[in-house]
Amino acid sequence: MSVPAELRDALDEVASTARVDRVPNWRASIGIVVGDEPWVTCRTGSDGVSIVEGVTDVDSTLFASDAEVLKRWLVDCVDYTHLVRAGDMVIDGSYFDVLLLSKALGLRPDRREVFA
Repeated sequence: MSVPAELRDALDEVASTARVDRVPNWRASIGIVVGDEPWVTCRTGSDGVSIVEGVTDVDSTLFASDAEVLKRWLVDCVDYTHLVRAGDMVIDGSYFDVLLLSKALGLRPDRREVFA
């Protein structure tokens, strides 16, 4: 299974505007696996969130069952906890890392700023 380019574009977009000031002094590497495909690693630090191809040397891994689940998280901003509860996502490592990544990327709907 291949992850659509639009989802990579969506991730790159939210990463480019990541608010790491929301999670000061937090550093982590979170791998994202879609289906059986090691997709990307999100590396966080004081300078932002960088995205690298593949999943290597990670603190935590987020497993999405398929690209549609990934879209629901990245584009539709469905809280990852709902996706985990539904069995569509599994986290190996720290749930806190995924929470903070979602927060930095602005993916938590209760934190998303809306500009009119």
